Amino acid sequence: SLKSLSSQIQMSTDSKFLEHLRTGLKLASVPNGATLIVAFSGGPDSSALLAGLANLADDHNYSLVAAHINHQIRAEASRSDQLAAQAIAESLQVEFVTETVDVPAIAVEKNISVESAARHARYQVLSQIAQSSNAFGVVTGHTRGDQAETVLLHATRGAGLKGISGMNYQSVLKIPDSDIELNVLRPMLGTPRSECIEYCEKHGI
Repeated sequence: SLKSLSSQIQMSTDSKFLEHLRTGLKLASVPNGATLIVAFSGGPDSSALLAGLANLADDHNYSLVAAHINHQIRAEASRSDQLAAQAIAESLQVEFVTETVDVPAIAVEKNISVESAARHARYQVLSQIAQSSNAFGVVTGHTRGDQAETVLLHATRGAGLKGISGMNYQSVLKIPDSDIELNVLRPMLGTPRSECIEYCEKHGI
């Protein structure tokens, strides 16, 4: 019947996405029983990541915390993004924490771009949450497309062959102007973004 065909399609989408995620978690050396801080914007990539991890949490005994940073770049939109992210985390029964950072003010004060200020602030906050939760690391929603973009960016900047590498499934990020080192996990580097969007649609996220 049409109903059973649709549930078969849903299962194959689910299993393909979850298989990619499982493989990525192995490649990122994430142990069973790990506490993971999920960098959670509420967009399709981080939502698929959070939903997938919530799905695998029982099998692997993960403790999850969805961490959302309100960048204050567009006040009204930032607030509604935060509320939407919170609603998704709550629907997945994942603990949700949020921090508000005045990124435009930081950009002016440090004379850097808003994008750089947002990135610095985000990792600073995530590392504080990871430390206070005694977490194994921070999981980000970078996908296969982000990986390709990174390699291309390095190539256009004229990096030598050694420099034309992409992101790793696991790497230690040293935060500039601080002694903070953060274990960053990117289990979706082998996952196409289209699979994330499909996974969200199938689960009504």
